Amino acid sequence: MIRRAKLPVNNENYLYQQIIDIIENKDRTYVEIDNPAQRLRDAFNEDELDFAVLH
Repeated sequence: MIRRAKLPVNNENYLYQQIIDIIENKDRTYVEIDNPAQRLRDAFNEDELDFAVLH
């Protein structure tokens, strides 16, 4: 099912929107990596994202 984004998506927040989607769908999606939580933290570091923005 495709749902509308909760906030308007733009160049500044699209990565955060994608991460929110991943977190919201984690129990409904099969992920074939050893440590998905660590991969998510790595993605935040690689893209220089700020966890505080999600609060």
